[in-house]
Amino acid sequence: MLPMGLWVIHIVCQDKAGTEHASQGTGKLPVSCQSDAFCTLDRAVCISGQRWQMAHSTHLSCSPHSSGSTWLQLLICDSPAGRLGLTVCYDLRFPEVYQTLTWELGAQVLLVPSAFTKVTGAAHWEVLLRARAIECQCYVIAAAQGGVHNEKRESYGHALIIDPWGAIVGHLEDPQATGVAIVDLDFDYLDSIRVKMPIKEHRAKGRQRLARQLPPPNGSRE
Repeated sequence: MLPMGLWVIHIVCQDKAGTEHASQGTGKLPVSCQSDAFCTLDRAVCISGQRWQMAHSTHLSCSPHSSGSTWLQLLICDSPAGRLGLTVCYDLRFPEVYQTLTWELGAQVLLVPSAFTKVTGAAHWEVLLRARAIECQCYVIAAAQGGVHNEKRESYGHALIIDPWGAIVGHLEDPQATGVAIVDLDFDYLDSIRVKMPIKEHRAKGRQRLARQLPPPNGSRE
């Protein structure tokens, strides 16, 4: 049982048969997810008190769940540590997910619990996390599985916390270890960066100009 008020980031759990422990309406929650906690799963679950909510994740490649349901929303969750945008590892390759969470939905902290493979993690993990932090001017908190799971799967580890300027401000000394990194989130610092470099306003102007150049959805121009 988690202490009341504790917030947890978690990736989807599966049993030996590959059955997810969180499914819409009827599935049971992972044992690490109790009241007053939230979990980010491949289906992005937000739990606060006894309320939990499913959200679409790019990691699903927009495919329906086996139950026939499809989730079509990104998930924002207010917390004592700011307004959180919930994502999972593969989402990192789709910057529009994070830009929408930030500039349209107001995220201040982007959560990316992940299980990158050793190969893709070494090549892409840090650079993608820092890119999302810089372009969204958000804190990024990225818990990461590490180590050898079986003969076919090894995860990269290297959990990181990144500030809105793209600097790494939290990590474990042993990137494969189980541990906790603690960082103070300075939202005055976040706001100062957004004031000095107003990406939100510049993005809105750029999107308006781009929209005038692109053809309408049917491909014709008036």
